[in-house]
Amino acid sequence: MKPLGRIVATAGVAIIVAFGAVCGWLYFYTADLPSIAELDRCNPIAASEIQIGAGSLAHVVPSDLLGKYVVNALLAAEGQAEARGPIRATIANLLSGVQPARMNSWQIARGQIPNGHGVRRQTIELRLAEQIQRHFEQRQVLTIYLNRVYFGEGAYGVEDASMR
Repeated sequence: MKPLGRIVATAGVAIIVAFGAVCGWLYFYTADLPSIAELDRCNPIAASEIQIGAGSLAHVVPSDLLGKYVVNALLAAEGQAEARGPIRATIANLLSGVQPARMNSWQIARGQIPNGHGVRRQTIELRLAEQIQRHFEQRQVLTIYLNRVYFGEGAYGVEDASMR
């Protein structure tokens, strides 16, 4: 029985070490991720315009001009954003089997990464969402999200959506 106990203990330690290594890699290694520097343009101090494509401009609204009704409408339509970091929320959701909560940082990250499918893209999205969550405050993430989200009818961002 003792050799079996050692094998189980060794396997358990190996699993814990491997899990810790993967989590550490997801958390600390960000060199190959897309830059989040351009997201600073979507969180301005004053209203501005930014280039979003070939010759097209988007109006960007600062957080103090968004008003409480836009934020309340977003919360009513999409629900409360996940307060935990993307990695912790994903692990908790995997362990509990519950549908993942909405994360604004993950939605922003999804828009930053070129098209693709599979586990690799989802891993990059998760790592980039974690980096966004660590770099910006929650209100800044919400402002960036509202200035980049697709509202339908070809409208990106709250300013463009309000004009339509």
